[in-house]
Amino acid sequence: MKDNNFTDSNILIYAHTMQDERKKKIAQAILSSDQTIISSAQALNESINVFIKRFKIHLNNIQDIVDQTFLYIPVKIINNRTILSGLEICNNTNFLITIL
Repeated sequence: MKDNNFTDSNILIYAHTMQDERKKKIAQAILSSDQTIISSAQALNESINVFIKRFKIHLNNIQDIVDQTFLYIPVKIINNRTILSGLEICNNTNFLITIL
């Protein structure tokens, strides 16, 4: 089974803002890599909230970011099966992960 790499809101935010140029380059490299990357609806919603409230990005520009995200990154919905799978992984591996 090929592993998926999860990108959270921080990667999306750094990739699309001028907050930190070094982190922006790293985030863009992650997003443009050949690796399989996925994200969640929660991470995308968090990014949108930060774009609006902190960076005051115009909604048309946010729409472009969202469109590009949907085009290149599968956005998964967290549901009860996702949460239970995460708990099972924690139990089987003794590895604590954030599942919410």
